[in-house]
Amino acid sequence: MAHGLDAKRLREQWKEIEKVEAKVGGIRMLRGIEVDVLDDGGLDLPAAVLRELDWVVASVHSKLEMDRDAMTKRMIAAIRNPVVDVIGHPSSRLIGGREPTNFDLGEVLRAALHEEPSLPQLSKNLGDLAYRAAHYDEAWDAYQRAIKLDPVLGDDVYFKLGNIAYKRLDRDSAADLWRKALELNPKHELARTNLDTMSAVT
Repeated sequence: MAHGLDAKRLREQWKEIEKVEAKVGGIRMLRGIEVDVLDDGGLDLPAAVLRELDWVVASVHSKLEMDRDAMTKRMIAAIRNPVVDVIGHPSSRLIGGREPTNFDLGEVLRAALHEEPSLPQLSKNLGDLAYRAAHYDEAWDAYQRAIKLDPVLGDDVYFKLGNIAYKRLDRDSAADLWRKALELNPKHELARTNLDTMSAVT
């Protein structure tokens, strides 16, 4: 970790945590750390040490100017590392201070989904990415995976599914999906507008 704990100091910290747990009683303090993702996607602490932690955040802190392909491979390597639980601040952007790193977000999300297929938010994020790019079949499949895992993931998912259904000329499915968006969020004005407009031209 940048200017942080090495393996020896990390183990010393664990002893302090154990002392606090013994003194307070009735609680369990989780042990975690944020580690650097190295140039090749490796981590700056040994896997043997990281496996003993409850939570490992891996983040890119250096060589933020790497080209798109190299940065993408770097992040995917970290995602595939079995000791990593989450990728921290993946874009490394500082609003008003630093531009985001250049990487293929779709490839990174697909790698994350492969590692954690049960997380609906990953499928939703892939759906959003495809929807913005007008890749509607890909967006449809991703959103369907997401709501299968979490049927109340968000009104916007059903709204966009309704839009895709309408583009496919499936007006009945579009109406059902927009109604579901309104069920989850009665203030979803775009879904209501779409329903009213479609009714007016029927």
